[in-house]
Amino acid sequence: HVQYNISWVCAPVTVFMTSALTTLKLVMVKYPLRTGAWSTRLGHKICSALWLLVLGCYTPLLVGNLLYIKDTIHFNYTDYSCAYYHRSLNLPIWYTWYFPISVAVLSILSYTTLIVTSVLLLIVASKAASRHGETLRREGVITILLTATLR
Repeated sequence: HVQYNISWVCAPVTVFMTSALTTLKLVMVKYPLRTGAWSTRLGHKICSALWLLVLGCYTPLLVGNLLYIKDTIHFNYTDYSCAYYHRSLNLPIWYTWYFPISVAVLSILSYTTLIVTSVLLLIVASKAASRHGETLRREGVITILLTATLR
């Protein structure tokens, strides 16, 4: 039970952490004097809040997995993973709709944030570079574009 449920929690946390990375990078480029005093403690608080958000959203599914379909777990020998049989007849209605709706909402929210902040970061960085008579470094642009497209 642990491996299956942990994998479903870690994937959205990774997406939210990547979105937070680009958002905080944008804030740091836009307001460098205000963000200079940020500490690692603030970063730990942001990461903890993202973990709690995902755990809060996933808790109903975890409870549903452990209460309703705990006996339907099976081991797949092709990729060596465990999975639940979600087509069980004793599932409540809320369980069948909660997963697709929560995944859709969290995915749209995180990917929209990632794309918007990446584009804004490129705009702000190009304006800052042009003020000093320089251009954006190719490595920085490639990093931002790869982060936005591969995630």
